[in-house]
Amino acid sequence: MNKDLIFKKLLANFTPLTENYFMIFFLLFTLCMGNVTYCRISENEALEKTRLYIEQLTKDNKFSGVLLVAKQGKQIFNHVVGIANREKNIHNKLSTQFNLASMGKMFTGIAITQLAQQGKLKFEDTIANYLPDYPNKIAAQKTIYQLLTHTSQLGDIFGPEFEKQQDLLKTPNDYIKCYGNRDPEFLPEGSVIYSNYSYIVLGAIVEKISGLNFDDYVHKYIFHAAEMKDSTVYNHEYTSNECAIGYDETKAVHFTGIGSPAGGSYATANDILQFAQALMTYKLLNKEYTQLATTGKVKAVDGSYGYGFMDCADEDGVRWFGHSGGCIGMNTELRIYPKSGYIIIMLSNSNRWRPSIVSEYVGKLLPAE
Repeated sequence: MNKDLIFKKLLANFTPLTENYFMIFFLLFTLCMGNVTYCRISENEALEKTRLYIEQLTKDNKFSGVLLVAKQGKQIFNHVVGIANREKNIHNKLSTQFNLASMGKMFTGIAITQLAQQGKLKFEDTIANYLPDYPNKIAAQKTIYQLLTHTSQLGDIFGPEFEKQQDLLKTPNDYIKCYGNRDPEFLPEGSVIYSNYSYIVLGAIVEKISGLNFDDYVHKYIFHAAEMKDSTVYNHEYTSNECAIGYDETKAVHFTGIGSPAGGSYATANDILQFAQALMTYKLLNKEYTQLATTGKVKAVDGSYGYGFMDCADEDGVRWFGHSGGCIGMNTELRIYPKSGYIIIMLSNSNRWRPSIVSEYVGKLLPAE
């Protein structure tokens, strides 16, 4: 039952003399105070409460970055705190570029779905259909659908091999040369194992079909189409005074050598809003394929995987989709609430002590409609 209705029924019978006074008080306390972040409140109250929450996290050295909230495409709130570059004493700003980490999987999912919309690939096609020289012939039979939904069982990239070779891994084909000989893991069909490597293989397929470097494809057909003017992708030597440096406690973390179609692009909060708006107004995909990409296909721990998007719901059932990203010193998330029209963007360069805590907090407070 909706909490507002519960409150109304309880309050209708509430008097100081009611013999159930203490029971009513207990129920009210349980519904609201015991799980305060799920008591949805007015927009103004939610944003003010979030501002205070961020300020407390900042005092406790638990958050540094940007929170931006929009509704129906119009920015209604932003709060920026912390330092982008401690050595140069450069503070975070709305114009600060943050490493998005795995949020970049949305761009890869959009790229693949654009090619499907154009009839240039099918989701049931295999790796071998587009990469006939893929080293492991068993793995080459995995489908694009499986790559997108993390059901390919092709494994991940991180580990000792990555540590040794990361500076040499600059293109999707570099990764395939390094990891492409591996057999897939033999798990039950449909098993969900999060796989950065699967998205790198998708990037190689985009390159093969489009004839463009993956970076160039994303710039042309996603960033340019969405008018994301302050975004860049996967440049290992990329440095800028507008770029936030990640921090693991007090240690700076420089993200060289990790950019790929699995993540690692840089963008500002305003650009992510541009991306979300372009997605929701069908500038990147038509309506049918937008819904296809953003709707969950296989269940995961925190929701369902679509095509580069997570399809989730808050504990009270309010649906949102988007993607988070996290690595040491970086923590990012985009949440799009299709029913209410709220868009929540959180970009942080603070330690990965709890992913997406700020976006989760405000998402639970804002009105459901």
